[in-house]
Amino acid sequence: ALEDAAALCRELGHDVREARLEVDAAAVGVATHVIISANLRYELNLRAEQLGRQPGEEDLESFTRIILAGGDPRSACDFVAAQRTLQSVGRQVASFLLDFDLLLTPTLATPPLEIGALSLSNPDLESLTRNMTATAAFTQLFNLAGNPAASIPLYWNDAGLPIGVQFAARFGDEACLIRLASQLESARPWFERRPPGLAAE
Repeated sequence: ALEDAAALCRELGHDVREARLEVDAAAVGVATHVIISANLRYELNLRAEQLGRQPGEEDLESFTRIILAGGDPRSACDFVAAQRTLQSVGRQVASFLLDFDLLLTPTLATPPLEIGALSLSNPDLESLTRNMTATAAFTQLFNLAGNPAASIPLYWNDAGLPIGVQFAARFGDEACLIRLASQLESARPWFERRPPGLAAE
């Protein structure tokens, strides 16, 4: 899907070059966990006040229990360090995009998953974690950095399912992203396409 999108962009007159954006994935993972855990604990404390009791096991989704069981509460310093790690990643993305208008990546690291595979109540926690990692592998970076990004369904696999590619733009440059998406949709319209068995409304 990625190579197909790159070829289409070249056909449309764009200069497409291979490049690699290097980030410390392990540090990003730790920082993300610290921030999500802190926010989750805060929200659960608010909920406990509303309920007049601590939420029990039956009140929590499987994935919430994983995060809560992932370690002891972090300190305020850990939270600040995590924020600074993610701010540094944002600066890395910004620096990388000084040389490019857009970055093209896959959207997911897997073909479309079956319905329910990402349910936070999925009792198969190993499968849930693996599926969440595969789906967020390319999108999470731009969520963290704050860059505008769009998944474009240009490619369809043999099962008739759309395979998206992601374009990410410089911070605040949604206009560039929308112009390219419009050009791609004109060149290869997808609005009327439906996966097998999915009727149009």
